[in-house]
Amino acid sequence: MPTIGETLREARKKKGITEEAASKALKIKPQRLRDLEEDRYDTFAAPLYVRSFLKHYAKYLELDSVPLLEQLETAMPPQERKPIFQTADENNTNTPVQRHVPHATPVFALTPTGRLLLVFTILLIAFLAACFWWFYKHEGLLLKPSSPSQTARPRASVEAAIPDEPVPEQPVTLNTNAAPLRLSP
Repeated sequence: MPTIGETLREARKKKGITEEAASKALKIKPQRLRDLEEDRYDTFAAPLYVRSFLKHYAKYLELDSVPLLEQLETAMPPQERKPIFQTADENNTNTPVQRHVPHATPVFALTPTGRLLLVFTILLIAFLAACFWWFYKHEGLLLKPSSPSQTARPRASVEAAIPDEPVPEQPVTLNTNAAPLRLSP
């Protein structure tokens, strides 16, 4: 009985297809097709890739992939599969226990330099806020003009509008005997 690789190579040669043409048509590297034709399954990253490439290559060569995949199961050594969860006790109560996963550094972890920078930034913001508050409460010392000439206003107009002494109130009388006002066109 021919091997899987021999079957694939004979079918490709009967159709007159080169390795490069098959590689381009299947979008699989030529080395991977050579590995399939030479029965080197250990060069693949996982058995899943071997089965997938074999299925596509057989379909491209118009071969039935089912017998080839069955033959592949006997040709490939069984893989050790490590369960993600193990049972908690031997009585098989199906209580999941997660395998040990190495501790990963959290995303928000800070280095000592990062902590120092964070503390400095917080203190700087607090200092600036305190300065702003102090200047706001003391009427903004930085905002006051530096010379009295900048604050000079025309006092004459202000003094004319507000008399120094209170003006006594005078009664207002209406003249009811006056002739009505007429407007001419």
